[in-house]
Amino acid sequence: MAVPDLSLVLVLASLDAGERPPAAVAFDAVAGGITAVQFAGPHLPDGEAYVQAEGLATACRRLQVPLLIHRRADLALAVGADGLCVERDGLPVPVVRRLLGSGRWIGVYVESEEEAETALLAGADFLLAGPVYSGGGREPLGPELVRRIRSVVAAHAVSVGAAACPVVAVGGISAWNCVPVLQAGADGLGVGRAVAGAPDVQAAARTLRRLVGEWQ
Repeated sequence: MAVPDLSLVLVLASLDAGERPPAAVAFDAVAGGITAVQFAGPHLPDGEAYVQAEGLATACRRLQVPLLIHRRADLALAVGADGLCVERDGLPVPVVRRLLGSGRWIGVYVESEEEAETALLAGADFLLAGPVYSGGGREPLGPELVRRIRSVVAAHAVSVGAAACPVVAVGGISAWNCVPVLQAGADGLGVGRAVAGAPDVQAAARTLRRLVGEWQ
């Protein structure tokens, strides 16, 4: 199953959306050029997380963009999401595959070449490389991380005779700092507050869409 267009992923947490429902933010973001939505609400109470994720799932189906869920396989199954993004220390990819079945995509967060190689060998569909500029208290690793991960992906693709796995750069990315990340070889950008927290969500997404397009 071909991986969807991950060139501009909205990593959407309810805190980033402010007082607006996440689904409403997603509608504006997709209108501006967002190609996929990742719901990152792992610390919400189960009921609230489900309500928000279900609203996003409905919106994404109407918008015809894929919905990815951060970390929670149960939530992905509950709302019929298109895929799951797992942390470095999360469930192994083969276990997630058994839980979700073959019809959903699995992305893995990686911070090193070794982690990237492990994820690829385990069968990850795409990689999320970061944190590039910021990451919730973790040390930023810079655009050079993307370049190193891209090299691992290219070598793996040659060794198995398959298309290269997409690499989505994440962590503090905005229109102001995304060009070095794209120059480093990122196939896509994962953006959060730079879009969801912007006064004009659609305009913020449109600016990033234009920058991504210049490097693809």
